[in-house]
Amino acid sequence: MITLTAGINRRELVLKKKGERKGYYVRITIKMVNPQNAQTISIPIKCMLDTGYSGAISMPFQYKSEPLQIGVRLSPTNIKVATGQTVSATYCFGNIVKIDDWIAPSSGIEAAICFQGNLDHGLIGLEIMKKWIVEFNGPDSIMTIYHHL
Repeated sequence: MITLTAGINRRELVLKKKGERKGYYVRITIKMVNPQNAQTISIPIKCMLDTGYSGAISMPFQYKSEPLQIGVRLSPTNIKVATGQTVSATYCFGNIVKIDDWIAPSSGIEAAICFQGNLDHGLIGLEIMKKWIVEFNGPDSIMTIYHHL
């Protein structure tokens, strides 16, 4: 982890990553807690940073069984997908506790986790990215994420 200081703007390097052919991917770990019985579950998943997704985290539908194992209630919702269709989904809340090798401060970054679709990866949307400084270097295909300290 590198801490950069520029005047009073202190920021911590979360990661610097070369893009893959179809986008920028990171491995995240999401921790979910059932407030009724204090059971927890950690879910690792590969996610693509998607500036076209306005939500926080989207996970493929098959992952919805994970929070159900500890009794977390999922709520129904409808979301608009990239094709413009409105589809049914479920969601709950969790905390992003790890992004690649970066460990999130304290209990993590709270996020609404939406379960829908059947991609082989999840999505990190603008609701999460707006909490960071995200730089995309197109010509070199490098993404850098900073976290304010």
